Amino acid sequence: MLKVIGDQIIIICAFILAFMLRVEIGHFPNESPVQFLTGYIWMLICSCVFYLFLFWILGYYEKKTTRAVLEELLGVFGVVTMGAVVLLTAVYLRKDLWVSRGIIFVFWILATLGISIFHIFTNREKNGGKRSVKALGALDKEIPLVKRDLKLGVVIVNKDSLSELTELLASIKKAQLKCAAQILVVDNDSKDGSREYLGGQTGVKFIANSENVGYSRAVNQGLKALSECDYYFILNPDIIVPHGAVEAALNFMESDKKIGLAGCKLINPDGTLQYSARTFYSLRTILYRFTPLRGLLSGSALEKEYLMMDWNHNDSREVDWVLGGCMLVRDRAVREVGMMDEKLFMYFDDVDWCYRMWDRGWKVYYLADSVMIHKHIRKSVNDLLSPETRAHIKSLFYFLWKYKYRLIPPKRTSTPDII
Repeated sequence: MLKVIGDQIIIICAFILAFMLRVEIGHFPNESPVQFLTGYIWMLICSCVFYLFLFWILGYYEKKTTRAVLEELLGVFGVVTMGAVVLLTAVYLRKDLWVSRGIIFVFWILATLGISIFHIFTNREKNGGKRSVKALGALDKEIPLVKRDLKLGVVIVNKDSLSELTELLASIKKAQLKCAAQILVVDNDSKDGSREYLGGQTGVKFIANSENVGYSRAVNQGLKALSECDYYFILNPDIIVPHGAVEAALNFMESDKKIGLAGCKLINPDGTLQYSARTFYSLRTILYRFTPLRGLLSGSALEKEYLMMDWNHNDSREVDWVLGGCMLVRDRAVREVGMMDEKLFMYFDDVDWCYRMWDRGWKVYYLADSVMIHKHIRKSVNDLLSPETRAHIKSLFYFLWKYKYRLIPPKRTSTPDII
């Protein structure tokens, strides 16, 4: 009811201003401005009824419907302004009243913008990453490893993340992995005491780079340094590994030998879901991710499709690609597809690797039964002028050039329906 009343008040105010401006401009040959008041009132009534009908049809007044700002603008502006043109033409046929039509059209636009902004502030639903999962204490599970002679390599790329790295290594130790595991940290010239800490850890190897060589190159350093592994777990320092999560992931990979790469289910420290599985980019999603439209499209159908938000994430399934912060990759797939592309200093390395997996006939999977905690903060999301954003855009252009603007690999022509 608040939205209905607010919308009508905004429309009425817009038309009052329109009439006042029309009176102020004048140009009424031998006529009083009051003579036009009746026409304006009819216009006001028609527009109020039209808005109510339109919003009812589009579901704008349903509490369960969450729309993005741009959807508000396009849905209201596109349909309403077209109706305005027809209605204005029908009401004001006289040639000397084009000024009135123009003023009403301008204030119709202002009413649309005002209503859209009003809806933003009154819409209290949050869209991303708010699906509840089990309490963090319930994530630990005793899961037997089907094939106990598996050899696992754990590659962690660190850059000034001592606090997170400490928690990650402690969680791995606490998880008591049931397979032979080599743990290797590749440090990209950290200055926060990470190297001193790693030097005192038993059972953990580390490579100390004299400069930040980038994520892809650091991962490849780790893969090359590990020997005779069946699988590689690639983790960011801000991951926490619950007991049984690694075994669940390995068991699933062993159940389907065509899975080359998989991503675990990631949750926030507060227990809410992170959308870590994605569909491949399209021209629309590129415009959404790398332009100022990003904020306007928050919560839109386009975002939901890209982030796979309409799928419950309770079942393991094929996906286009997964976030690189927590990936399990098969050694044989790495040998056939190749390692990460080192020309991608940061960002798009995970998209590229998954792209090549599909292109070479390997599957990419989302593992719902292997749950890990991720303290994920994307700096590039919040600042369009940040160095992270510039690196993201640079990687995008390289990715487009590399694949000749073919955004989906030929062997991945379609994405399974979201269920």
